[in-house]
Amino acid sequence: MCNGKRFGNKWHAIKEHNHSGQPIHLDSPGAYDGYTMHKEPEQSWSAVLAERAREIRDSSKRVNIMFSGGIDSKQVLDTFVSNNILIDEITCIKHGIPASDDEIDNVAVPYLSRLGLDARTKVNVVTRTMADYERHYSDPYWIERETRGLLLQFRLTNLSENMCYDNSDSGTTWVLGKEKPTLVHKNNKWYCYFLDCDVEPNQSTKQNTAYFYSGNAKVHAKQSHMLKNYLVSTLSPDQYSTPSDINRIPETHINTGCGRITDTGAFFVPKSRDILELNDHKGNTIRVVSKKEYRSLESILTDQDKTHLIDNFRQGVLDFTSDVGTQFFNYGDPLLGTVGVFSKFYCLDKPEVLTVDELYPGGWTASL
Repeated sequence: MCNGKRFGNKWHAIKEHNHSGQPIHLDSPGAYDGYTMHKEPEQSWSAVLAERAREIRDSSKRVNIMFSGGIDSKQVLDTFVSNNILIDEITCIKHGIPASDDEIDNVAVPYLSRLGLDARTKVNVVTRTMADYERHYSDPYWIERETRGLLLQFRLTNLSENMCYDNSDSGTTWVLGKEKPTLVHKNNKWYCYFLDCDVEPNQSTKQNTAYFYSGNAKVHAKQSHMLKNYLVSTLSPDQYSTPSDINRIPETHINTGCGRITDTGAFFVPKSRDILELNDHKGNTIRVVSKKEYRSLESILTDQDKTHLIDNFRQGVLDFTSDVGTQFFNYGDPLLGTVGVFSKFYCLDKPEVLTVDELYPGGWTASL
């Protein structure tokens, strides 16, 4: 939100800020305000997940699970299958750049082939091609077709997902396996919160998408308490005393605490939290925060016949920053995502909901 207006695309909110000078706010999910986030649901984690899956099934004409092969979507898929809840379709998206499609080819598709799915369930692998990239980036105004406005990527991730949502049958619910909780320990209390650049519901405004975890307050409360309990029993207090300390906790702990994994098996793929750099064919430095994005760009740059795509991509980014500025991007670079906007902070120890200004009156940076 900005200047009393709601936007589905953060870039539009940034433009409104530039025009009005008013701050940008994250419109927190209303369901969370009316839920007792400080109380851990008594049901087991598996029971909470099964309830969520049945809720989605009962409210949908068709259910289509977006499956990447990662641990989040795997748990969604396993919940439906283990509880004999019908899945109409499962969709995997290949970006058309082999260097970034290994998780689909080597994990997702093989897993689906041995899962023993209901005969009524259709598996659909959407594959983009280099011709799609040629068509997209040959348009000098390609960036105007970007719809998310949070993390800008060369890969056609956002457009591919929106293509699925827009072309699906009426009544289809697309189920996505996001998002794990983000916690902070402040004033001897635990809080969960969202950043707009992290939480999945703010990455698509399509009405036919359902976010399995963060889209339901009960599910998110359960996993938040599970993670809190795990951190308290596993790590020393100084490891979660500030947001920057928590960000340094190995992802294995977060995934284990949230109930995603019991071991670091085939579905645990560590994600980079570092800024990755590579040079394009002209010696310009490109910085990204995704290993898949890095491998994709690296692959394109090895083929001289495709480097013009990088030129067109970079030109679109430059045109965009000349229009909206760079202050709302991490290190002034749209490829590193936007600076996060906070949701409310939901206390896990008492019935308390605070804004970032109330919890950090001296400013968030004072906690780093």
